[in-house]
Amino acid sequence: MDQYEDFCGHPIEDAEVTADAAAEDTGLPSGFRYAADGWIEYQATSSKGNAVWERLCSQISFVAFTRDHSSQSWGRLLVVVDRDGCEHRWVLPNRLLSGDGHEYRRPLLDMGLQLAPGRQIKGKLDELLNRASPSKSVICVDRLGWHGDSYVLADRTLTSGTEVLVYQGGISSSSHLRCSGTLEDWKTLVAEPCEESSRIVFALSVAFAGPLLYVSGHEGGGIHLRGASSTGKTTALLMAGSVWGGGSVNGNICTWRGTANGLEAVAAEHCDGFLGLDEISQISPDQAAETAYMLANGQGKVRASREGTVRTAASWRLVFLSTGEISLQDKMLEGRLRSVAGQEVRVLDLPADAGQGLGIFDAIPDGMTAGKFAEQLALSAKSHYGVAGVTFLENLVQRRDEANAMVTSIVDRFVQEHVSGTCGQVHRAARRFGLIAAAGELAISWEILPYVPGRAYAAASRCFEDWLETSDVERAIDALRKFIALHGDSRFQVFYEPPGRVVYNRAGFRDGDVFLIYPTIWNEEIFPGFDVRVVNAELVKRRVLTVDGAGKPQVGQRLPGSTKVTRMYEVHLNALMGSEDGPEDNGL
Repeated sequence: MDQYEDFCGHPIEDAEVTADAAAEDTGLPSGFRYAADGWIEYQATSSKGNAVWERLCSQISFVAFTRDHSSQSWGRLLVVVDRDGCEHRWVLPNRLLSGDGHEYRRPLLDMGLQLAPGRQIKGKLDELLNRASPSKSVICVDRLGWHGDSYVLADRTLTSGTEVLVYQGGISSSSHLRCSGTLEDWKTLVAEPCEESSRIVFALSVAFAGPLLYVSGHEGGGIHLRGASSTGKTTALLMAGSVWGGGSVNGNICTWRGTANGLEAVAAEHCDGFLGLDEISQISPDQAAETAYMLANGQGKVRASREGTVRTAASWRLVFLSTGEISLQDKMLEGRLRSVAGQEVRVLDLPADAGQGLGIFDAIPDGMTAGKFAEQLALSAKSHYGVAGVTFLENLVQRRDEANAMVTSIVDRFVQEHVSGTCGQVHRAARRFGLIAAAGELAISWEILPYVPGRAYAAASRCFEDWLETSDVERAIDALRKFIALHGDSRFQVFYEPPGRVVYNRAGFRDGDVFLIYPTIWNEEIFPGFDVRVVNAELVKRRVLTVDGAGKPQVGQRLPGSTKVTRMYEVHLNALMGSEDGPEDNGL
């Protein structure tokens, strides 16, 4: 049926469906027909034994049989027409027909299907759905996002190939992919006013990055905007979410509140798209740790079915944006959990404050406060949404090779310009920032983001530099500086110090600008919650730590009053504070 070709991404405007045309192709079984007003009627027998036609339900069209690539998960693609004439497409899985009909009647009624009164109606509807036999057959998938050359949305499929795919899943999956307004209105009212604000441009670029993971082969992960209340974090999240949808009280954003299992389903619904999570304080510390790994790794838990067999685990690809007043590491420390490097690099912690005294903004319009500007942007994002994301996908599906080449070039350039002789974590982080920069630049080149070329790249560069200053390694090194500043005189015994001075709770020894620190103090007091191996490696590179002959970041020392050799961390204060003076060869 030509009127349904738009399900594959090729809409035909002003298409009209008449009752006769619908009956011809939609596979109504014998004993059922369409009335002139579009309602379906069934053949019955009157009390006098005559054949009569009784009303059953409002219009349902049966477009095609559906099944997956393994010829499993059979169903039927339906189109329900509601009272307002709006069409609702849904793949009805055959498995829902095995019960009393409650599982399929509820979603049909939610779509606006009207049922005639009468005892036989439910049974006749069940018969209709079981016997309907459309002439077409299409492949169904149980996950939104990329499948080969096609990008599957809940209501249609965008494709550059010939295979017809449809989504077979819960109807709730379309709830966050609504559209309102025009692209020009979104550009003018949402994106354009923030061109000078690096954090907002960066957040909008994050929203376009998800679909590029499959195209470019990059790993997923998150960006966490951290800052005090009223900084503008949620405003940035609302604006990024407006790229893909909205319509609810909170626009197109979700919350951290809940469990890892609950967010697993949310992540699967947002596969190859955008997921915004507000306020990390609402999740428990242990769930925060588990969820950070899960969202970035793109794999849910393996579970057993009722029959005891292994169910296919949910999977997804995501670049997500998160907000909170505290970082992931601080959240985990609330539960006395240790954060490791893998978790930190999966969710990169970025200060939300742009440092201009305006919260998340670098600049605001004349005559406005930052708070009023944020309120205006939030209202605009809640009124104009969804069109930018679909437009981006339409371009990406048809121009994948061009997009991939541009992403590769920009990411390589970003890494070369921002990373030099540093640890693997920083390199991985730079690639994610580079991917986000590339996503923004693609949206600019396709005239979706109303900025000059290079604006998204500059915003990502600024944000990367700010992240680097406050990254896990930098915070760890700051903790070492702070410890020595606080306790350098009181808790360190000076080598060959004359007797008489008592050092309580001794942390180590001091010889001029060299501090020798006990490993237990190093691990438990200075770097609790940090990955000490990563921190040590960076300190060695900066010539802060001396390594022994085997390359280990501890040296053997005979301490005053002892004949034994004790393993200690040897810290060179000048190098720690940024001076060039460190151990000459550092043992290497």
